[in-house]
Amino acid sequence: MGYSYRYRFWTTLVLLSAFMCAAAWTAKVKLVEAANQTVLQSLAESAAGRATLSVDYAIASMSRLLNIDGAACSENSRKTLRKVIFETSNLKEIRVRDGQLTCWGLNGATDGLDAAIWSADKVTATNRFFSLFLLKASGWQGLGIQWYLGDNRDIIEVINPGTLYDILPPDLRARANVRLMLSDGTVFARYISSGDFEWHTGNADILSADSGRFPIRAQIEIDRDFLEDWHQQMHPAVIASGGSVILVLAFFVTRGIVRRKGMADDIDAAMRAGQILPFYQPIVSIKCGKVMGFEVLARWIRSDGTMIPPDKFIPFAEETGQIE
Repeated sequence: MGYSYRYRFWTTLVLLSAFMCAAAWTAKVKLVEAANQTVLQSLAESAAGRATLSVDYAIASMSRLLNIDGAACSENSRKTLRKVIFETSNLKEIRVRDGQLTCWGLNGATDGLDAAIWSADKVTATNRFFSLFLLKASGWQGLGIQWYLGDNRDIIEVINPGTLYDILPPDLRARANVRLMLSDGTVFARYISSGDFEWHTGNADILSADSGRFPIRAQIEIDRDFLEDWHQQMHPAVIASGGSVILVLAFFVTRGIVRRKGMADDIDAAMRAGQILPFYQPIVSIKCGKVMGFEVLARWIRSDGTMIPPDKFIPFAEETGQIE
């Protein structure tokens, strides 16, 4: 039984340890991948949220113009427009149209922005009085926000949607691109990776998030080869401690499995070899002194002459159903 048991034990221990290590590593990889996707999705939502906030600030400044009569093309209103632009960091230009009159806060009229506004493809927001569009002209690019007031009256603000560099953590800035676009696919802001690698078609994962209130979508495009290894590295001490825990668990599980199976196999082999023998113990009556019967006791006599007591193998045989 010794050699057979040791062989089964160590073989089972090695295989079980390898299986548990592989299962633990696979689970770890899947958990890290899920966590990475969650992080990237939150970054996309942060980019969309930041763009939404910029539009909200622009609309708030438009409301301020209405409250102080800045939406009329008068000399005072032009001063108000310039003041609002200088007080707002990401505001590049304001245009007010009051019927047939059009006025600009700065130099929009001379920069050819009117023609760019008329030719721009405008995307309506959830509130149909607001539209967003990409404004491109000579030396100009920004996000245009139009508030239609009715009767040929509107206010348009052109904003700089801001930098997207700080959206990404440092370890992603060389391996990821960020885009802000309208719902029709028009890109109005982007961050291009600083890495010196080539993007391959189909070798990037893209995560998106929508504004919800405005037709704005943020996209993060990340190199798939980099993403597969991102956060997957483990400190050697963690690997060693995890391997030790797995080895201890595998040892106890193996001891419980192999011991019972090994003993059951040896009992079967002993019965086939005729090593488990009946010993008859007489039952004598105390009253008359006669033999009233016999009690049969099982004894396991191994081939080398050693005897295994019943309490060492009978419980296992009962447990495995070899005897009743």
